[in-house]
Amino acid sequence: MQALNQEGQGIDMSAGVFYKPEGFTEGEGEIEAVMAFGRRFGQLGLIADLVYGQDPEARERDGEVRLAGMYSATSRMELGLDSRVRFDLGSEQDKLEEEGGAEYDLIAGPMIAYVLGGVALTGQAGLSVLGTPNTKLGPIALLGISGTL
Repeated sequence: MQALNQEGQGIDMSAGVFYKPEGFTEGEGEIEAVMAFGRRFGQLGLIADLVYGQDPEARERDGEVRLAGMYSATSRMELGLDSRVRFDLGSEQDKLEEEGGAEYDLIAGPMIAYVLGGVALTGQAGLSVLGTPNTKLGPIALLGISGTL
């Protein structure tokens, strides 16, 4: 649901609640509440998302902060930086250990998005950090495709 728009209030803001399944065969998923903010300055777009999620049994709770800055290089291509940090907000200890014991994770790096008609292609490469007792750091590359009918 869009609550604010840049033309009227100077900033775009929307909120939503979603159910996100985990995996292809698992019955359990996560309920997420999202607040998304955005603002354009000519060809530069700034985006911030705040996310709270938990499983239906409330055994696992997490928060996310997503930040991005995107530059419209052409009418079809955006270039920028995108980041996401996700952190544990009090999961039950056995559930935390079952999921690998990570208290936070981070993905950050440059990205590109290209639109072809009703299809968008995205790519990102950068850094991944997994906050376990022995913090793990490494490269990451992500590719995505989405479309509309």
